[in-house]
Amino acid sequence: MEEEKIFQLHSLTDKLKRQLELKIDLLTLQVNENVAKAAATIITRGILIVIMLLFVVFATIGLAFYLGTLYNSLWQGFLVVAAGYLLIGLITFFIKDGIVEKPLVNVFIRILFKSKNDEQAKQN
Repeated sequence: MEEEKIFQLHSLTDKLKRQLELKIDLLTLQVNENVAKAAATIITRGILIVIMLLFVVFATIGLAFYLGTLYNSLWQGFLVVAAGYLLIGLITFFIKDGIVEKPLVNVFIRILFKSKNDEQAKQN
């Protein structure tokens, strides 16, 4: 009788150990999946940002040349474009906390901590 209890206790502890190992494996897989998805999203968005930046650079150069022909002075066209960028930079600097930093932090948090429930909700 006592041997049966000891055997049941060993069996129970073995099952608990196995269940704990499975839970740890599952958690590891979920973390790896979330990190992989976050990395893929960041790389994809990074590529899109680079493409958009290239577009803006070439459009800006074209605008500077166009304004240079309007002013009959190439340096004045580039100066006007640079002044525009300076104005945009100053505006962004003064309103960065509410409009730029917080949304970026929220996007990164959403990417890193996306749960299975979010994915299932999108599929339904």
